Parts: sequence; structure tokens; C-alpha cells
Amino acid sequence: MKHVSFQNSQNVTLSYTPATVTRRIGAYLIDNLILGALFIVLLLIVNSTQSEEALKTLIYLAIFFYLLYPVLFEIFNKGRSLGKVALKIKVIAIDGSQPSIGQFLMRWLFRLIDIPLYGIVAILSIIIGGKGQRVGDIVAKTTVISDEEKNRSVQFRPIKFDEHHTVTYPQAISLTDKQVKIIEKTLALPINSNSYELAMLLSNKLQEKLVIDTYKKGNPFLKILLDDYYYLTIHQHSNLSE
Repeated sequence: MKHVSFQNSQNVTLSYTPATVTRRIGAYLIDNLILGALFIVLLLIVNSTQSEEALKTLIYLAIFFYLLYPVLFEIFNKGRSLGKVALKIKVIAIDGSQPSIGQFLMRWLFRLIDIPLYGIVAILSIIIGGKGQRVGDIVAKTTVISDEEKNRSVQFRPIKFDEHHTVTYPQAISLTDKQVKIIEKTLALPINSNSYELAMLLSNKLQEKLVIDTYKKGNPFLKILLDDYYYLTIHQHSNLSE
């Protein structure tokens, strides 16, 4: 079975099995069955009250919930609607991290292109692209993968460090993927007054959060912290593999 691979901010190569078209269609149908069943139950309750106003309110709420159900569940349930949970698939960012709210909203908005005409656009995009991405996923930089651990492999990309490398900030191992990405982006900025101020603010915030007491500030601190993070992550992985 074909896999898709990418590297995250820890310089780890992750390989995942894309969710098949049939699983994605199945999850979509399960979600719609759940929504349909919920609507019928509410309709029976409203009918028992014989209130025309309540019926109108129900219809509006049902439409509103139907439209927002996919994105709300994916945001608050780590990329999984109820249908995706049932079929063990989930949405992830293409770098392996949890998608941001903006990414979830973007792929949701593009349902307007993917879903009409019996989902032909989405199906063709997934099959032709080979990375488990409908149009919304391509734009949002996400994909849908099998959520089964047996289909996942991890491999570190070699990084060269000086043989006498000394860890200055052991707290670096506690950095999250999101923090590492922010550090990398900050260090990549052109040197000017704005980037200097940003680096100072970021270094102060991280020193406070990680409880690091040092005279170093700004880019010099961030560079050492990032190097320590890479070194500790690789060293930790090597120990686990022995």
C-alpha cells in the first residue's frame, strides 16, 4: 500500500498510509446518517408540540449544524468527525502536526468545490494526486490518513553535530512542534529592527516558560536552544533504538 512521507520540525521523517477513497466516502456517509437520525428525532419531538414556530427554528438549526458539523468536530476532536472515528481515519497537516483552526476552516470552505456532483472533484483529486488530498486539503496543506499505528513508520534525518557538542539548555527537549516552527521562522527573518524585537520577545517568553536563567537574548539564545532541541531529540531517539 502506498505511503506518503514528510518531515516535521524535529527533522523526523514520518510515513503514513493515506486514507482510501472508500474509507473517506464511508466516513462521509456515516456522518450524514448520524445527522439524519438526529434531525428525525428532533423533528418527532417538535411535531409532538404542534408548534409551527418551533418547526421553523428546528429547520434553521438543523441546516446550521449540518454545515458546521464537519469542521467543528475536526477542530475539537483532533481531525476526526464521528464517521472518521468509526473508520479510523483523521485529518493532519502535511508536516505531520495537528492542523490549525485556519487550516480546518480552509478545507471546510472548499467542500463547496469538492462535494457537489456526487463528490467527483474530490474523488478525482484524491486518486490522481496520490497523497490522500482533495482540493480543500491541497489548499489547506492537509491530508487524511489511516489512524492505525501499524501503518506508521518514523525515521530520523541525519543531522551533523560537533562531536564535542555540549547541551546548554536541557529544557529544550520540552519544546513543542509549534514553538520549534516559530523559532525556525524567526531565525530565518532578515536582520532588521523588527526581527530583532521579535527575537527578543520570543526569547524572553521561552526563557520564562522553560524556566531558563541566562544572559543570552534574541537570536543567539534561540539558535542555541534550537540546536540543543535537535541534539536532544536525536540522542533520545538513538537511546530508545538501542
